[in-house]
Amino acid sequence: MLKKKSNWINAQSYCRQHHTDLASVRNQAENEEIKAIISEASWIGLFREPWTGWSDQSKSSYRKWSSGEPNNFGGNENCAAMRVSDSGNWTDLDCNSMLPFICYEDYLILVHKNKSWDEALSYCRKHYRDLVSISSKQLQHWVKRRAQKASTAHVWLGLNYSCKLHFWFWLNGRIVSQENEPGECGLRGAVESGVGKQWASLPKTEKLNFICSKCGGDYD
Repeated sequence: MLKKKSNWINAQSYCRQHHTDLASVRNQAENEEIKAIISEASWIGLFREPWTGWSDQSKSSYRKWSSGEPNNFGGNENCAAMRVSDSGNWTDLDCNSMLPFICYEDYLILVHKNKSWDEALSYCRKHYRDLVSISSKQLQHWVKRRAQKASTAHVWLGLNYSCKLHFWFWLNGRIVSQENEPGECGLRGAVESGVGKQWASLPKTEKLNFICSKCGGDYD
């Protein structure tokens, strides 16, 4: 989603407040998608640290620097932009430069309603797609960020316990590592909304906020 001009820090703040974050570019296909919607140099979510981390804390080895870049011209070019005039290649610029910027969505919705796990599941399936299943470290990061804004101490996730088979599993079918603590009938999975953000197993009748996903299957 392309936005009007801003410096890099304000662009990051805007994306995190209204969407998910500044765009990460993890492969050539994503680079082409962004290039197709920009008309001039635009911020992406890469910054000097030293050019290993994206704004959303995801990891990717994909880079598409222009020839001779990043060159840190003037010793103060710490943020990355994509240049449509250079076939979508990237350059490093002063973070205070005013450029358009690209935000992205993670397809997660924090619902500020206090519901039991079963009620939350029904709500998500009626209004969105499902209670969220976590299939990657990046998605886990997004879930924990969403949980920060909850009004309850924990937030329901799509993590269930099979009494018959004695293991935890996500609603998308992924089985949780057997190294996790054994569960009990009637327990469901949640995550703390506070600073700790630890996983928790709670009685499914507890009334909590919850996180829905707007798409099915695996995504990261």
